[in-house]
Amino acid sequence: NDAPRRWWNRIDGSLQKYGMIPTRADRCTYVLYSKMTTHQAKSEERTSSSSKSEDRTSSSSQKHDSPERAKGKKFTSQPKMPGLGSEFDLDNVLEYILDPVTGSPANQMRVHGIVCLHVDDLFMVGDDYFNKAIVQKVKTDYKIGSEDLDDVMFTGQRARWVNNRIQVDQNKAVEELTETEIPKGLKDSELCSPSLHTQYRSILGSINWLQSRTQFHAPYDFSRAASVAAKPTVHDVREINKLVRKIRSMCVMLVFHRLKGPTRILGYPDASYRNNSDMTSQRGQTIFIAEERVSKFRKNQGTAGIPQGSSRGSLVDYESTKIRRTTLSTTVAELYGLMKCFGTCQFLRGLWMDISGEKSPIHIRTDANNLVSTASTTHLPEQKETIHMIQMLRKESCSGNIADLGHVRTQFCLADCLTKSSAKPDNLINAVDTGILPQVDVHPPFRDLMQHKAYMSWWVAEYLEPQDGPIRLLMEDVGEAGPRPQTYWCMQQQSFIVSVPKHRDHWLLEGRVLQRIHVRPRKTMFDPSKSRDLPVDIARVHAVRTTNAHGVSGSRMSVQDRWGRVFSQQPLAELWTGSTVFAIQN
Repeated sequence: NDAPRRWWNRIDGSLQKYGMIPTRADRCTYVLYSKMTTHQAKSEERTSSSSKSEDRTSSSSQKHDSPERAKGKKFTSQPKMPGLGSEFDLDNVLEYILDPVTGSPANQMRVHGIVCLHVDDLFMVGDDYFNKAIVQKVKTDYKIGSEDLDDVMFTGQRARWVNNRIQVDQNKAVEELTETEIPKGLKDSELCSPSLHTQYRSILGSINWLQSRTQFHAPYDFSRAASVAAKPTVHDVREINKLVRKIRSMCVMLVFHRLKGPTRILGYPDASYRNNSDMTSQRGQTIFIAEERVSKFRKNQGTAGIPQGSSRGSLVDYESTKIRRTTLSTTVAELYGLMKCFGTCQFLRGLWMDISGEKSPIHIRTDANNLVSTASTTHLPEQKETIHMIQMLRKESCSGNIADLGHVRTQFCLADCLTKSSAKPDNLINAVDTGILPQVDVHPPFRDLMQHKAYMSWWVAEYLEPQDGPIRLLMEDVGEAGPRPQTYWCMQQQSFIVSVPKHRDHWLLEGRVLQRIHVRPRKTMFDPSKSRDLPVDIARVHAVRTTNAHGVSGSRMSVQDRWGRVFSQQPLAELWTGSTVFAIQN
């Protein structure tokens, strides 16, 4: 029966006749564009250049001339394709054509509306121009069976506007989900009978439809159930019944929030090494469309109820699957999951460019801090089988295809519940419902961290404390001493150079007064004999110390005592920051 295909061919021809263009990533999604005016094109260019999350594509990306009309004159300039000069460069041409942003038909165009086609069902969203240009023509050329507005049922999913946000649920399908009756007297280790096996696969299919669309807290359990679908045991049937009860009792929905300003594609990859019951490894990922970083180093104090270091976003993709390649360690599993997540982000970046006209950068957040540090180094990995993936990670991170790579704590990694049974999905459910992505921007941007190594003088001027005296870094002169406010220093003990950024505890030597500046909160008093970076000989430090403590609750206190006693690291009443002052003897 080729009726669905013939019907699709008919509607596809009509939509393209109306002026809609199918996206490259999804042939059943169509977008209506119009050319920007010169003023709109320049405004978009200024917004893009001033945004902190400005797209950093590969070096082959070219600037586009505006194909617009100005004062009655037509301009038909097209993007300049590299490699078509005097010397033809096939590699540059292929990279230009295949780039998800550079080759998009949405470049320098305005998006008016989108149509998603499924056989004879159309899901449409757009502005007034789209309503006149497309919706009215569809109503004229076709007989409409039913039409819904702002509360739509499309392919079994209900999408509606609620409290200024879009909610997508499958409550009706969840209510129809039932458990499998298990005959009494069967042992858990017994294989399922043919009839019980059939019921198992039927429930598995129903759950697959739910977990792949809206029930984002169930993919891990479904993946484990699907891995034994060929020969399930009675124990597996009991487990899938637990999953049915979990979905029915904890029915969730996708929520799409209004986002302000430029957006970014934010991916959370995660993996577990041999944590499954059959000793296999699992990888998972969650991908959000999120707002850009608030500031370069996230110094804001939180806005509109958003905690400091957090952002806002909506979940657009998630996945949990067994790793089917050889993984010899947790690092290899995490690296494999990260590169898979990046590939999905590239796909979504092209699709988002087509349907929104926005060049959104890709940001990755992982709880594997060693991958973040490895991407910024050139060290050869010990495990030879990871060399290729490590090199690809470094290439994508340094070239700008991954615009930002950062570390988040495990409790804030929103893909953690998709890789292991011990992790609870509460953080992910809360993030989807509220739209707040916790602690996603607590670290400086990865691109700025890369500059620390590439531009040593800039790093010294940006991060080291000012001090009179010779300026030496790693036994190299980086400047002359002087009274200028941009003069910065490193302390030297014999032949070892100590450089301390501002966000760490450090020493401050002024004449014969030595201070230990405590930036990180601590509980006990400070003993200089325990310090590894003491800038003077310990014998020259006077036995009397003065502790100036600022408690985390706002209290202040000053304590003067002798540090050379047995119990010199006495705890104070609460965590504190501040300074400890010593006198230097001749």
